[in-house]
Amino acid sequence: TSYLLNVTAPDFEAVDINGKSVRFSDFKGKTVVIDFWFTTCGPCLMSMPDYNNVATFFKDSANIAVLSVCIDEAKAKKRWKQISRKKSIRSVNLFLDESQLKFNNKFYIDTIKSFPFYMMIAPDGRILGRAESPHSLVRFTYSAFRATQKETVLTSQRDFSNNANSSQDWLKQHYNFLSVHDTGLREAIKKYYSGAAR
Repeated sequence: TSYLLNVTAPDFEAVDINGKSVRFSDFKGKTVVIDFWFTTCGPCLMSMPDYNNVATFFKDSANIAVLSVCIDEAKAKKRWKQISRKKSIRSVNLFLDESQLKFNNKFYIDTIKSFPFYMMIAPDGRILGRAESPHSLVRFTYSAFRATQKETVLTSQRDFSNNANSSQDWLKQHYNFLSVHDTGLREAIKKYYSGAAR
């Protein structure tokens, strides 16, 4: 997935649980974390508790939006709502009609080859990479935060597949707002990693 790095993520339109239209571009200016999934995907459903933890971790961050985007056929919308209730999805919960996506925006169809698919996108819309697991999203952000604190951090290839060679300078370039503006995220990191050597 290295070809995705720094590519601008195209806009898309989805609906929330109340039927309200939401565009990806509505979140411009924030780092966006996305879980792409579909309703009959077993691994997707199994990973939802972990992704809920990601949403909880980032919930007080003013600069990070956590999205859960179900890409499925239109007739699966009822099942999506049932799963949303059962799994108590805590992120911004959206449904994206697969047929509309194929017609209007093939980028995501061509890009997402397996599910669940976790992606992190920079405030200017550039793709930072694909994460291998929900926890990797947290761990990567923690590494970025530490880099802003002038600590030398290298991101594991297992954590964030595109960024195996990411250096302190790369992380600082994309996340230099963390240590200055995002007190909610700083507190979340402090709480999450208190007493833990990671």
